[in-house]
Amino acid sequence: MLPQALNLKIDLSQDGLNMFFEPYQSILIEYAFNNKCEFNSRQAFDYINKCLKERFEKTKSRAAIINFLNEMVEYDVLTYREETCKGGSRRIYTAHTGRDRHYAVTKHEMDLTAFVNRVGQTVYEKLHELAPDAKLVAVVF
Repeated sequence: MLPQALNLKIDLSQDGLNMFFEPYQSILIEYAFNNKCEFNSRQAFDYINKCLKERFEKTKSRAAIINFLNEMVEYDVLTYREETCKGGSRRIYTAHTGRDRHYAVTKHEMDLTAFVNRVGQTVYEKLHELAPDAKLVAVVF
């Protein structure tokens, strides 16, 4: 189960991560796991809005992106380190991969597949709570 309750809304008319997340959030999750390196909110903002413009002709605010980055830290999906810079400090994010340069030992190893499994397990557990006697098809995670 995720460390905190992940607020998921299922839209079965969508595919992939878009079933559970807004498009900008799906792009951010894929970016974090596929990038395999550190990034700051500016880099995420630029990448996400480039993708959103190409696909949907819209953009998302940097504040919304930062809020979602911080949620992913709370859910133990991303880690961060603080870096001092002109005007204060900023967070440098990375996905929990078990191979992070700045985190010798992480709590767990995670990639995009592991994240999807965590989401699936959460959905399965919530459905089981709703109807404990229901014969839910078990999905191996």
